[in-house]
Amino acid sequence: MKKFLFAIAAMALLIGCEKKNEPVTPEEPTPEEEEQEEVVDLTVPQTRKVVIEEYTGVNCGYCPDGHKIVNNLMESYPGTVFGVNIHAGSYAADYYTEDGESYLGEASVSGFPAGAVNRHKFTAYAQQNGIAMSRGSFSAATKKILQMSSPVNIQATAEIDKATRVLTVKVKGYYTATPLDASSEPLATNSLYVMLLQDSVMGYQSGSSRNKDQVIGGQYCHMHMFRKTINGTWGDEITPVTDGTWFDK
Repeated sequence: MKKFLFAIAAMALLIGCEKKNEPVTPEEPTPEEEEQEEVVDLTVPQTRKVVIEEYTGVNCGYCPDGHKIVNNLMESYPGTVFGVNIHAGSYAADYYTEDGESYLGEASVSGFPAGAVNRHKFTAYAQQNGIAMSRGSFSAATKKILQMSSPVNIQATAEIDKATRVLTVKVKGYYTATPLDASSEPLATNSLYVMLLQDSVMGYQSGSSRNKDQVIGGQYCHMHMFRKTINGTWGDEITPVTDGTWFDK
């Protein structure tokens, strides 16, 4: 198993998907809004955020129910829980990605839909003794992660040059504690993943009636769809990861 991630910086191209309406394009930010950057003290310890990597596919009839569960968790914990829909395996069809297929294998998925919550191994919920779990365990796993402290705080910014179509992502982090492995031993390295997501991809979805909120004009509005990891399948290695250290990428 590759190193578990402590945090994912997920960069999304956001095109709103309003319930029962046509997708809308967000308003352009004003120059004043673009100049404003939230100031966050990364040296203050915080509890963990939650990233649910859901293994899904357009030909999976029960996958929309998984989407709905993740959406509800995101609504219950705004700005704290984030969904990443990874289309992989035999159900993926046109939305298949090579990175997603690699993650599917590492997660030890035995049935769809499934998901990994912070890539943390929950023995009680695990499929095939891996990090993947069935959708019925997403909520319980999320609540457990939200009670954990985070050893590292991460801040990310992204800019897109519309003329060149170049996306530039800047990530910095600070370790408020030294991360430990499952045996409570200090880790020597972490892996940082920067994922590109896309919203409001209109298309087919088997079992779409199980999540009617995302059905628009007879099509399914796919949200937070994983496209690729832009800094390599297994991310960037971060070292050292001891208490009090910074990193910039």
